[in-house]
Amino acid sequence: AGVTTGARERERESMTRRKAHDVEIWKSLLTALYLELLGGGVYAFGVYSPIIKEQFGLKQGTIQFVGTVGNIGAWFLIPAGYSFDAYGPRPGIVIGVILCCVGYLVLWGVISNRISYSTALLAFAAFTAQHGCGWWDGTAVPLASRNFPQDRGVIVGLIKGFFGISSSVVTVLYQSFFRPDISGFMLTLAIGLPAGALASILGAKVSHKKGDCLTLSLEEKAKVVAVGYLLLAVLVVYISVSSLYQKVDRIPALGYILLGLLSCFGALYFPVEVKWMEEKLAAKYSKDGQSRASVSNPLLHASDTKPVVTHSRETNPLALSGFEDEAKVAVSSASRHHERRWSEATASYGFVMRQEIFWLIFLVCFVGIGGGITLINNIGDLNVSLSGTKGTKDVYVVLISVGSCMGRAGAGLLSDTVRTWSRSTYLLANTILMMVAQVTLCIASLDTLYLSCFLVGVGFGGYFSLMPILLGDFYAGKDFGKILGTAMMAPALGSLIFSTVIASSFYSSATKNGELICKGQRCFNKTWGLLAGCCFLACLLCVRLKSLSK
Repeated sequence: AGVTTGARERERESMTRRKAHDVEIWKSLLTALYLELLGGGVYAFGVYSPIIKEQFGLKQGTIQFVGTVGNIGAWFLIPAGYSFDAYGPRPGIVIGVILCCVGYLVLWGVISNRISYSTALLAFAAFTAQHGCGWWDGTAVPLASRNFPQDRGVIVGLIKGFFGISSSVVTVLYQSFFRPDISGFMLTLAIGLPAGALASILGAKVSHKKGDCLTLSLEEKAKVVAVGYLLLAVLVVYISVSSLYQKVDRIPALGYILLGLLSCFGALYFPVEVKWMEEKLAAKYSKDGQSRASVSNPLLHASDTKPVVTHSRETNPLALSGFEDEAKVAVSSASRHHERRWSEATASYGFVMRQEIFWLIFLVCFVGIGGGITLINNIGDLNVSLSGTKGTKDVYVVLISVGSCMGRAGAGLLSDTVRTWSRSTYLLANTILMMVAQVTLCIASLDTLYLSCFLVGVGFGGYFSLMPILLGDFYAGKDFGKILGTAMMAPALGSLIFSTVIASSFYSSATKNGELICKGQRCFNKTWGLLAGCCFLACLLCVRLKSLSK
């Protein structure tokens, strides 16, 4: 009885501390959410690159080069990681504001003929603008991971889903308000994106005290799942439909509705009760044999047989928040292993760089994300090679974006709420999906390409959620920003090697002498076949990861 009374008193004290943090919780979440949306400015290249190509008479190789340089800028997050670990989120946001503003102003100057064109200047502007957006991405993900350590899957899945749909958001806003005025669109990006990022600074705060980890209660988690993910689903459907309606005509009303939907995510800031979702989550965790303390902790798996590997009691967020007794119940009721975790003191940057687990995750994402980028960068040429029309290409782009959003959101939500599989198993399943998608591309026609684009989008997006979630489970700590920044070099290298080098080489070799455009499945078949084989090897790496993480 005395033990039970003590546990209840500690729970009451913890709940009192939580009340004081309610504002911080939702400010932090909304900051990360909208930073990811603004960071989606990296995808604006797909909107303005065809116009630049036509305006200045550029070759496809030149545009590919500029696009690759921009991609490297977007995913070169190591500086952002170092800044976050050393100084917190706000300096990184400001640096992103400066870079993004400068990059898009230069692009606006080139497009409007206020600045003389040169390929070097165009590449510099693309790198600077997208690197600025990358700073926001490199700030939002560590911010969410550090502030929501026990709800990492649900939170990261939501914000990365927002990032995944941002390319379609940019496209629809351009269609609604600017087309064909690309110059005005670029000037708006140069001013609007930095202004929005500056406003997000108000909620950019990291909880430094171990006991103050911003853990979501069951009620709050239900609100995130029901309100956040439901709004995201509505946004996906609306963007898909509105983009198709605006293939030719500009309809400003659709853009205003989109802006209204984006503002609706602010509802997460208010105390909204979602009883039906609370009941569903409570019933699920009760069925899985989890205590209330383990509901929010991805490291306490419903099927674990022994505690997560840690090197100090101070890193256990349950013990620090007054749930020691419930933590013991959760661990003792488990039935098989889950991923182990190193303590904050042990998981230093140098230590992690020597770990096989880190490099397995890096290589798997290098292959998988590289396969997705290859399709994204070449969907226009693939469409032409199969004798498709320009309007059809836009539909394929939307399908990839929608799939990416669903993959990001689904990977985060499922890996945190469906505990049948470990995180590494989800990574294996995602890699198998990408391998199947690459096989379907080998036999693609204009009709089957719809399915292929969607599947590639889902797999591509899933990696962007699973990478930070897995790394956070293994190595969350004071150096997590640098660790994640280094891991994000995988997409940059995948873009360079698979898309710029391999796909371009195969495409050129399949093009008949004297022709600039390749026709037929032979144009990309070797590329998709090679990527399918690489994905198979990546599956083997995932199996190795599973064995090491037990």
